[in-house]
Amino acid sequence: MAKLYLHVGMPKTGTSYIQAYMNLNAKRLKGDHDVDVISGRDPHIIACEHIGDARLRKREDINGLLQEKKLSEISKKLTTFSTGSVAICSSEYFTLSDKKSVLSYFSSYFDEVEVIYTVRRQDKLLASGFNQDVKALGRTSNLVWSKKDSLLDYYANCQEWVDLGAKVSIINFDQVRSSNQKIEEQFFEVCGISGNLSGYAIPDSKGANYSLKKREVLLKLALNRRGVSAPELLEEFISFNNQDVEFVLPKYYARILMGYYSESNRKFADKFCIGTDMSEFIAVDPLVNNVDRFEWNPLSESEYLVDFFIQKLIP
Repeated sequence: MAKLYLHVGMPKTGTSYIQAYMNLNAKRLKGDHDVDVISGRDPHIIACEHIGDARLRKREDINGLLQEKKLSEISKKLTTFSTGSVAICSSEYFTLSDKKSVLSYFSSYFDEVEVIYTVRRQDKLLASGFNQDVKALGRTSNLVWSKKDSLLDYYANCQEWVDLGAKVSIINFDQVRSSNQKIEEQFFEVCGISGNLSGYAIPDSKGANYSLKKREVLLKLALNRRGVSAPELLEEFISFNNQDVEFVLPKYYARILMGYYSESNRKFADKFCIGTDMSEFIAVDPLVNNVDRFEWNPLSESEYLVDFFIQKLIP
């Protein structure tokens, strides 16, 4: 029986690191553990081909993957998996794909599909995603949350996979990060891969997905809003800024968010996270209200001050 471990994300939960780790060590994983890695851009292409939302398909990154038109070539590779083989496929784009379509596609090549979610508490995930967009995409807008964003309802998403016949396993990214265990070790443990992983190649820790600290986000956001590209200024500030803290949502907005997902998170912890410490997901003092959307400007109290200095430094 051929089995696929399908790692669908969430984004900003070590997904790029896991993918880089598997790509770097694909040959060793095959030799040491008889595990095949669906590697390179192939997982992203598969995921994007199963995105049904026409608006998403027009997004620059997704459209670029669709333009490669390599699905038929990838599908031929999948026919080589034999009975008893195990494969891993990882892409955060699967969070955007049509679940039924994805499972229908993979069922042509695998007898069993187990879905793996790496998750973070919703307020931390939202802040981390905004951080990445400011740093990598030059985002200028405020951070916005709406209850229409179904990706953050972990229980509902996992239940959809189960209803379609897939098993679901969970990795709490922040729990792993705060422990002595490495994210790749936890990931392979879920995949049933045991044994010594010492000597395996480690991805570059200075890769593109490192996060900015709180004040670094504010500076980069201010530069973005002025349309100024000043990487040397940001790098100088990063070197200077060694006393900073993690970029997070204000407690008020975190409480709104966790209040909205409170019941869903409890069901998620009870059904899908047995043996996993999910106390942080349900320990936040939620704010009970009818708010179903909010918008936060991280620069609200300092934008004019920062803008003044940017004008002085960069005429």
